[in-house]
Amino acid sequence: MSPSATRRHLSDDRSARPRAGWLVVMCLMVAVLGAVVVFAAAWVLGGRAVSAPASVEALAPADGA
Repeated sequence: MSPSATRRHLSDDRSARPRAGWLVVMCLMVAVLGAVVVFAAAWVLGGRAVSAPASVEALAPADGA
């Protein structure tokens, strides 16, 4: 088999595999960006919605027991 035929055969094997096209890559990027936005919103809103205790004494029961 000639070298050019071997190269052609190898390139056929590579082109036979499914490749992720630009549309798939863009969809994945949008999905990752959406996940980052949701995570950041949950981080910010979660931090503001729950007030942190000012000290350890604030966690003690009110009746002193």
